[in-house]
Amino acid sequence: KALLRQVLSVTALGVAFSLAMLVFLGFGLMRRLGRLTEVSQRLAEGDLSVRAAISGRDEIGRLGAAFNGMAQKLAGQNIQALLAEQQAILDNALIGIWLVRNRVIVRCNRRCEELFGYAQEEMRGKSVRIIYPSDAIFEERGRRAYDILGRGESCVEEMELVRKGVGISDVSTLG
Repeated sequence: KALLRQVLSVTALGVAFSLAMLVFLGFGLMRRLGRLTEVSQRLAEGDLSVRAAISGRDEIGRLGAAFNGMAQKLAGQNIQALLAEQQAILDNALIGIWLVRNRVIVRCNRRCEELFGYAQEEMRGKSVRIIYPSDAIFEERGRRAYDILGRGESCVEEMELVRKGVGISDVSTLG
């Protein structure tokens, strides 16, 4: 009888320990899966910056890494789609639109090509000086425009600008 009690006691302890380990591991697994579920829901709602803070060499860790790779790819595709949409808007605008940094042309739309006679590639990286009739007008316009823009106001002016191979044309500008 004593041996039977001892065997039953050891068995009961083994079962209790096994159950405790299952509960402990189960809660850990559920917590990690719960975090992955939350992150998945945020991604489904459009938050493309969300990433799963799950690591490890087990299946859940690999699932987290795969999820993060998928989220990164979706974010990249979203950026490409937004850039294509922005370019379509620019290319179909009825007015000339420039993106200028430090008075150097970064980008422009097709309408600028038509207005000034330069291909986009010819203008990209060039100073906007190419459209002004003189250095003096270029410098004065820069001082005036940057002063107004620096105050957070819009700069609207009628002026003469140069079209490639043609000469001077009257143009309205807004900055």
